[in-house]
Amino acid sequence: MYNLLTTNGWTPSHIKVLVNSSATAANVIAGIARLKSVSAKGLALFYFSGHGSFFADKWSVPNKDEPTDQCLVPYDGDTGAYKNLLFDDSLKGYFSGFKAVQTVIMLDCCYAGGIIDECGANGRLIMAACEAHEMSYEGGNRGVNIPLQNGVYTYCVLQAMGGAGDANGDGVVSLDEAAQYAAVHSRDWAQSMHPVTYDGIAGETYL
Repeated sequence: MYNLLTTNGWTPSHIKVLVNSSATAANVIAGIARLKSVSAKGLALFYFSGHGSFFADKWSVPNKDEPTDQCLVPYDGDTGAYKNLLFDDSLKGYFSGFKAVQTVIMLDCCYAGGIIDECGANGRLIMAACEAHEMSYEGGNRGVNIPLQNGVYTYCVLQAMGGAGDANGDGVVSLDEAAQYAAVHSRDWAQSMHPVTYDGIAGETYL
């Protein structure tokens, strides 16, 4: 994903990468806060590839808004003790106060679609690898043993952005087109994955 951004003109210093032990809950939260500095004319992008989970409402932010709450599991997340988990209710607050006219949230993790009900808003495009009660995969579940070097959803998004997703043939792939492509082709690798998209941005969105 970093390579995709930099080859599309993004300045490396404008990108914060957290990998493995650096992707703690505190660092992810700080990374989201960093995006609040993106100008009103800019695009803020949050991309997460890792573990996701869900728990009964009482174990997350007990507001009884829904029976279960989905969460991102950072490097130091403890699903047994319910510690350092980034629940959808909390993410809603972390993503508030952005100046950027467009915010893109890509989630390549299990139960990703469940984040949409809390974080969907005008000016946001949320691309989720699977529905609220589905798992996402790192490789195929149909006996295909090909190293993708990414999650299935990320792999398909990258394929789309590389040109395969240019549905209208204009030579430029929007994120809307990439999401549509990934929604179809993720199932080529994992039939039980059904990527979902929330589009609160008028028109096409481009990196």
